[in-house]
Amino acid sequence: MPIISKIEQQKKNTNRFNIYLDNNGVSEFAFGVSDDTLVRFALSKGKELSAEEMTQIQFDDLVSKFFNASMNYISYRPRSEKEIKTYLKEHECEEEIIEEVVNRLSQYGYLDDLKFAMAYVRNEMNVSGKGPLEIRKGLFEKGVIASIQDEALTEYPEELQFENAIKWAKKSFKKQKTSYREAYQKTFQFILNKGFSVDQAKKAISECDEPRDSTEWETLCMIGYKYHRKYRNYEGYDYNQKMKKALFGKGYSIALITKFLNNGKEVIETGEIENFSDF
Repeated sequence: MPIISKIEQQKKNTNRFNIYLDNNGVSEFAFGVSDDTLVRFALSKGKELSAEEMTQIQFDDLVSKFFNASMNYISYRPRSEKEIKTYLKEHECEEEIIEEVVNRLSQYGYLDDLKFAMAYVRNEMNVSGKGPLEIRKGLFEKGVIASIQDEALTEYPEELQFENAIKWAKKSFKKQKTSYREAYQKTFQFILNKGFSVDQAKKAISECDEPRDSTEWETLCMIGYKYHRKYRNYEGYDYNQKMKKALFGKGYSIALITKFLNNGKEVIETGEIENFSDF
C-alpha cells in the first residue's frame, strides 16, 4: 500500500495541506486535504493508505470544502435547506456530497428549517410589515414545508397583523389623488398584494378616515381640469358627455360631476372653480 512520505502546508491557503506518497523512493504529490480532514483521518508521515482509504479521504475533503463554503454562505443571513442545496448545485457539487454537507450542517445546528422560518417571519413582520399570506409565499419559495410554515407563522400576532395592515392602508390612501371609491379599490388591492386577507383589508380600511365631500370636490376639480384639457376642443353635449364618462369612471358621483360641469367650460378653463362650501 502507498505510504505517506511528506505532508506540506500550502503557502497560499494555510488551512490546507499537500499529501505526498512514496513511489519507489520518490516523494510524489498525491492530493490536497483540509486541516479538518488531516485530523479526522490522523494523516501523518509514514502512514499506509489503502485505495479505499484514499477514496474516503478525498470524499471527506470535498465535503469539508463545500461545508466551509456553505458556512460562509450562511454567515450573511440564515438559510433554508433548499437554499443550501441550490447553492451547492450551482457550484457543481455532486448529490452525494450535498447530502453529507446538509447532514453535517444540521448536526452542528447551522441548518434548521424551523428556526430559519421563525426568524424569517419575525424579520418580515417587523421590518417589511408584510402580511401572513405573503410571508407564507416567501417561505414556500425557500422550500419550507407547510407544517413548518404554520408553526413559524404563530410568531406573527394578529394584533400586529392588523397594525401593519392599517399602516399600509393609510400609506395608500395618502398618495391617492382621486375619488374615494377609486382610492378604496386601489387601497384594497394594495393591502391584498401585501399578503393580508380580504377581512383584514376591509377592517384596515375602515380605520382610515373617509374623506369629506369638500375633499372629494378638491380632487375632482384637479382631475376634472386635466380631462378638460384633453376634451377642450369638444363643444356642448359632446364635451359634457366625455367629461361625465371620464369622471364617473374615476369613481365620482353624478351629483359632484354635475356641479363641476355647471361651472361652465369657460370657468373650468381658467381653473377658478367655486369652493364646495359655496354650493
